[in-house]
Amino acid sequence: MMFENNMYVVIYTVILSPLIFLFHAILCNIFNNPSLSIKLMFASFLFYFIFIILFFILFLKIVISPPIAISIISTYLSLCLIYIEIFSMICRGFSIRIITDIYKNGGLELDNIIKGYSDGRGIGWLIKKRIDSLIKLKFLVKEDGFLKINNQFIVGLISLSNFYKLLIKIGKGGE
Repeated sequence: MMFENNMYVVIYTVILSPLIFLFHAILCNIFNNPSLSIKLMFASFLFYFIFIILFFILFLKIVISPPIAISIISTYLSLCLIYIEIFSMICRGFSIRIITDIYKNGGLELDNIIKGYSDGRGIGWLIKKRIDSLIKLKFLVKEDGFLKINNQFIVGLISLSNFYKLLIKIGKGGE
């Protein structure tokens, strides 16, 4: 099949994008280990990419020229980022969890939300979990009872983040 423009490549890549979720769900059910979920998500991205390339070459019989490759890769990366964001919102989303807790309990008072956040673990649990994750990723280190930045990449990321927030006037964030 001869493609006159890259629009069809983008359309096919988007139409087939639910395969990312399907591959992820299959892998998670095969391995049945919640701690592997994020690694399996990246494996599903790889499987999807391989599938897309094989689909274009074997099924549609197209030659992947540089413009077609750019279209495939840019659309693929965009879809992966969208999936990561949705996954993050569902799994780690603070606001989603609050709404879920209120729904599960048929309504809650503010104090009960703070104390009962995430099935009774509380807001303190969330903060500790997030800090523990930052320590595990080596973004933070504990020294003499204080948390400190342990990574120059993170210092650069903070500077870039602050510049971006200043540039587009969005405030500090996390509010």
